[in-house]
Amino acid sequence: MYWGADVNHDFYAYYPRNPEFTGERTVVPLSLASAQSQSEGGNSAHIGALDYMVATPLSVARGGAVSLTFNHVFAMIEFQIKGSGNLTQVSLNGADPLACAGTIDLTQTPGDGAYTVTTSSTSKYVTVTLGTAAPLSSETATSVYMMILPGAQSENLQIGVKIDGNWKEMSKTQPSGGFVRGKKYVVALNTEGAGWDAAIQDSRDSQIYQYKTIGTQVWMTENLAYLPSVVGPGTGSNSTAYYYVYGYDGTNVTAAKGTTNYNKYGVLYNWPAALTACPEGWHLPSDAEWTQLEEYLIANGYNYDGTTTGNKIAKSMANYSGWNTSTVTGAIGNTDYPEYWNKSGFSALPGGYRNTNGAFNGIGVDGDWWSSTGSSTDNAWSRTLGYSSSSVDRSNYNKENGLSVRCLRD
Repeated sequence: MYWGADVNHDFYAYYPRNPEFTGERTVVPLSLASAQSQSEGGNSAHIGALDYMVATPLSVARGGAVSLTFNHVFAMIEFQIKGSGNLTQVSLNGADPLACAGTIDLTQTPGDGAYTVTTSSTSKYVTVTLGTAAPLSSETATSVYMMILPGAQSENLQIGVKIDGNWKEMSKTQPSGGFVRGKKYVVALNTEGAGWDAAIQDSRDSQIYQYKTIGTQVWMTENLAYLPSVVGPGTGSNSTAYYYVYGYDGTNVTAAKGTTNYNKYGVLYNWPAALTACPEGWHLPSDAEWTQLEEYLIANGYNYDGTTTGNKIAKSMANYSGWNTSTVTGAIGNTDYPEYWNKSGFSALPGGYRNTNGAFNGIGVDGDWWSSTGSSTDNAWSRTLGYSSSSVDRSNYNKENGLSVRCLRD
């Protein structure tokens, strides 16, 4: 080492080195991929390439000793998985970013806290794909390793495992205080135990959706969130496909996906977009298929008072979280008959709608879902749940409206 002038020298360092970067050496590129690969079950060799490290800044007098202390920037999770079948993927979905690209300032001294990262893009999911499928055992756990951004999540995380080509998913609380950089978290999972829901992954954007069999039908229990493009509410058509996110007025898909409304309520589609929005193997339900769901719930005791008057099944279809309160007896937003909230498992949320006047309305009050059945040149049938209602309404909306979509398995 050549010391040069008789002054203090400042040292900064990071790993892994980026040999192509030629910019300011104190602010360097950083990336944590949302799509991670592990060669086989139990092999953690891939973590070395994902584990970004930054040295504590060091100032040394000429001729002095240079001793760098490196700090981990990310957090690691080890999923210890038991069960049966062949495991090929593990995913983690959050309400807040779990992976990103951007830059990091090497002059930081974060102490026990997280490093500040200036992001150019983020992802709220991370998926680890095994190069060779791992046969699961009920006795010995198979380990899958994942790197994520540290920090607290605003909602529970969703863990998904893909076994024999089928997804299972469960909700999991985060560690107390969130994930801490440099820490390793061990999550023990028994894929044959309680708490799992059936789920599928949309190959177009890696979004995972839970589903449930209700009668003889298989319904997604989440609003569709497929978003190939986005426009603000002022743009509309009853013949050209348009996609909206409630409260967002712009055309940036990444920004729209970063909103709370997108992550909780999904996407609003005009009717032309809704017709082709569902992933392969699923479809937009017809008016008759919606009626089949309602008749099953009525016939099988999902009415809160045991009658069929006005159908009174809305409460059994609704996830109570997010609905405005109501004083109407038996309504979704009334606290009476709590045992009927979401009894069917349909998990409806009031995502509102985009109206033909070019505005968003109804979040927290209305949930509206398209059917694939047109009623006229300009209109199509849909279903509506309202916070002050105990019934499911069959509505006739202009195809230009932006409504939610629930998919039904073929």
